[in-house]
Amino acid sequence: MDVKHLQYVDALVRTKNYTRAAKELFISQPSLSIAIKNFEKDIGFKIFERNLEGIVLTEQGEELYQKSRHLINGFAYVEEEIERIRNRGVENLKIGLIESFRKFSPLLVNYFMENNPKINITLIERNSNGVLNELLDYNIHFGITTNEVSHENIHCVKLMSRSLAIVYSEKHKFQKYNAISITDFDGETLIQSIRGSQLNEIINKEIAKNQVNIGSTINVEALETALELVRHNIGIAILPTPYVRNLNEDYILYYELDGYEYLKNDMNIIYHKNRYLPQAVHDFIDKAHNSKLFID
Repeated sequence: MDVKHLQYVDALVRTKNYTRAAKELFISQPSLSIAIKNFEKDIGFKIFERNLEGIVLTEQGEELYQKSRHLINGFAYVEEEIERIRNRGVENLKIGLIESFRKFSPLLVNYFMENNPKINITLIERNSNGVLNELLDYNIHFGITTNEVSHENIHCVKLMSRSLAIVYSEKHKFQKYNAISITDFDGETLIQSIRGSQLNEIINKEIAKNQVNIGSTINVEALETALELVRHNIGIAILPTPYVRNLNEDYILYYELDGYEYLKNDMNIIYHKNRYLPQAVHDFIDKAHNSKLFID
């Protein structure tokens, strides 16, 4: 089997059209059709079929494609590295970030620019699971996420712990309180991150421990969406303090949960064990982990 066959499959999955895929691959449409037919003959099953949407994967084709994605992306990465080595020029660095790390992005970029003047940086913003998937697909060199990742191919290094804050509208009754605790959440609408996030787990565990009866919950993927709902006094949220500390707007207030030392939201650096990383990345990971480069 030639890796090019998998690249042909990948192009067809994305374009759903032989002509567009052939153009992207710089081959003729008849050559692509013949290559796919020969590949299907070699492996013993159909990869594609036609429906109203165009070219789509068969059930067996879908399984093959999902199994081969990491190989396709890994091969593309090797080609990029060969080109970089050939040119011996600018280093291209791709970093996956969670939304709540946005405040620290200038520090991150500045570190690499100061230590590597010729570097090109691409920041890709995803949720925690999205950052991990980008890493496993070889689309980024390293990621920063809240979830502690346990995966045979991934290193996970704790970067920092962030305090949490209760966020609410200026119209909410909490604006009259001198102090706020989890026990004050009875009957409230709680806006929180989607299930599976570390922040979600921390909050729900604390609510259960204090036997608090939440009125209703609204699960959101983006923290900015949570803030927008809070602005309209639809509910309250618990968010990382650094994310809300510099909002500088009159409509949203927050109360830091300083008295809850165990209510911390960890942030981690994750990177692939089997991927070559520029020395600049290793230096950054060591410095960030050992010298507290980022402070809540």
